[in-house]
Order: sequence, then C-alpha cells, then structure tokens
Amino acid sequence: MHGLMSLDASNIQLSFDYVTLSAAPSTKITGLNPAHIKGEHVIVMDGVYDSGRTLNQAVKYVNSLEPKSVRTAVLLQKCNPQNLAYSLRADFVGYG
Repeated sequence: MHGLMSLDASNIQLSFDYVTLSAAPSTKITGLNPAHIKGEHVIVMDGVYDSGRTLNQAVKYVNSLEPKSVRTAVLLQKCNPQNLAYSLRADFVGYG
C-alpha cells in the first residue's frame, strides 16, 4: 500500500473551529474558541497559499494560545515556495 495507512480512529477526539481572518488593514480573527487550542495539537488549514501572509498571521495567533503543536495544511499552493514573502512553509500541500 504505497503511502496509505490504516488508522483506528476510535480513540481520537476531534474538534473543529471555522474562523474568518481578515488581514487588512490589521489582522482580525473571529470564530476561534481559545479554550480549544491550549495544550492541543492543532492543524491550521488555508485554502489558497499565495504569499503566505494569511497563514503566517493565523499561525502566529494560534501559537499565542499555547497549543501543544501547530502544523499547517493548504489545499492549493499557488506560487513557488522560494518566492514567498514569509518563511513559513505549509506542512501539507494538496496541490502545487
């Protein structure tokens, strides 16, 4: 089984927060419950990864809430990672 793995998810508890992030003129994040973050493993997901600004701001904010770990995922990476304005790289990329 190339790259596929079976996982027994019966003991895994998941919670999802859907947030809105607006980055102009200043960063504002709404819809996130900070109590869901502290001490937890977190995946920050973004639909389109262009300059990296939105994901960078979201990760900074999530890190301020003291998670156990933070990983990042994007559905589409539009540009070459070497041309990004921020040093943050997505851990998981769907396409790009």
